[in-house]
Amino acid sequence: MKLIKYVWGLSLLLFLGFSLLMYVYLPEKVNLNIDLPSGEGVYLFRGDFFYTSMAVLLLFNIGLTIFGNAILYVPYNLIMIPNKKYWLSNVERKNQLIEKSKSWTKGMATFINIFLLATVTQIFSQNTEYNYAIDSVFYVIPIIIIFWIFYFFILFKAPATEQE
Repeated sequence: MKLIKYVWGLSLLLFLGFSLLMYVYLPEKVNLNIDLPSGEGVYLFRGDFFYTSMAVLLLFNIGLTIFGNAILYVPYNLIMIPNKKYWLSNVERKNQLIEKSKSWTKGMATFINIFLLATVTQIFSQNTEYNYAIDSVFYVIPIIIIFWIFYFFILFKAPATEQE
């Protein structure tokens, strides 16, 4: 699971790199392709769109990083993991819990980063002459995120030798 840290970092760099490239090529007013009930579209200035997308990226990543690191600081009754008695029984298992929780949240952040990258790429495509065929990403990534949520329960399952 150490590999996920590098993949997460790569997803952050890809988002930052594409956002900087997008900032150069987007028109001054960016159409978000959201239609209001009045029939008007929603527009943002290029700089506002750039900083808003960066803020959303940081919000998700900082939130998930805090969530992954703070699991031992949460009151015992509020820790929602399978087999919490097993994982909190001694120091070695607590360290394993922290490591697994950090890896899982970084994996979730990676998938959210890819989804956000696809979203800004779609907006970029609709506002410029560059067209990227990324529509399938909007179907694949939510499915992967759902599988990653189920993987949480598999990841924190106590080993079979300890359960008996």
